[in-house]
Amino acid sequence: MSEVFNFRRFWTFFKYDLKQMWRNHFKVALFLGFLPLLLYVVWVICSLSFTREWTAPGIAVRAGFFYLAVLVIILYQARTYGHLTDRRKGANYLMIPASVTEKFTSMMVITLIVIPLLFAGVYFLLDGFLSLVDPHYGSSLVGGAKSLLSRFLQAEIWEDAVMPKSMPNIFFVLVVIGIFVSMVYYLLSGLVFKKWKILGGLLVNYGFSLVLTIFAGLVLTGDRVKDWLERTFNDMGDDQALQFFTNTLNWSTVASVVILVALMTAIYFRIKTIKH
Repeated sequence: MSEVFNFRRFWTFFKYDLKQMWRNHFKVALFLGFLPLLLYVVWVICSLSFTREWTAPGIAVRAGFFYLAVLVIILYQARTYGHLTDRRKGANYLMIPASVTEKFTSMMVITLIVIPLLFAGVYFLLDGFLSLVDPHYGSSLVGGAKSLLSRFLQAEIWEDAVMPKSMPNIFFVLVVIGIFVSMVYYLLSGLVFKKWKILGGLLVNYGFSLVLTIFAGLVLTGDRVKDWLERTFNDMGDDQALQFFTNTLNWSTVASVVILVALMTAIYFRIKTIKH
């Protein structure tokens, strides 16, 4: 039997890890998934109380609430495995007969697959159901996103340029990877900080963003760089501008994948070296 990874041993641990996660944290994902229904009920009650009319929240309001729910899910990752820094609970976790690779794999599957699918599945199903049963509700978030994308692709700026069919897919992948990066980052902050896990992650993120912004500002405000950027963009045709935009998306995706892998590697070694 391999000491690094054995599927039967991993599956046994994964079921245990999933059960513990359900008991302690999955209810939060379910609650956030039910936000469309909660928002709808509160909105209708308030509408009937104040205007005597039956109205439902518009798609802009619902999109804002969805964004807030995603933000909460991301920040909450600092709590899902944050108990590993606790002396008693963390020691019990380390004593479980499973390899570091198996524990890490289970952690990544739950964080990046199970929790997002549970949250998104419940959220979009409820949103779509309300869109079907109440004409006042309007389009679902998924339908609204498709319509917005269609209008974007048909905008005048693309009339003289050939829109690559892969661009929407690239943009979607970039958004998903960006969410994964954020989730894994706050998962790591929960494993690193013993107290104030979410606040610690926010402060580190703010500090890094501040340093990066200052550095970018110093570089981009230089006369040579400004002259080069002006010449480059002024000489661009529509097709060249579109190609530049596509290349930017591609390289942003590559950079996001590199950051994601780096954060996952840091989590692996944090599990391997954690002590109490």
